[in-house]
Amino acid sequence: MNRIQERKTAFEIIFTIPFYSPDTDVSELLENYIGVGEEPPELTDYIIGTVKGVSSHITEIDERIRASLKARRFERLDRVCLAILRLATYEMLYNDEVPVSVAINEAIEL
Repeated sequence: MNRIQERKTAFEIIFTIPFYSPDTDVSELLENYIGVGEEPPELTDYIIGTVKGVSSHITEIDERIRASLKARRFERLDRVCLAILRLATYEMLYNDEVPVSVAINEAIEL
């Protein structure tokens, strides 16, 4: 699995975060994702680390997104867009292995 595929899988899991209660453990999100589909995907260190990172920093990430919005209220963001923004913001702020330009480009591609 290459990094683009890993990022897509992480995005898909991050998308599900709002559907769980705030006290849901990240391992439950990961286990439920594995249970979807006929062939369980491989959860790499990048995927697990990214999902855990977004989940643990979600309040700060959402505050940064909220502060950056000009023409739209945070509550009105589409859930797909919000998941992409959360992933990109996490990569830009907390993942030193991903250059900011790559995080932005990959968010656009998603």
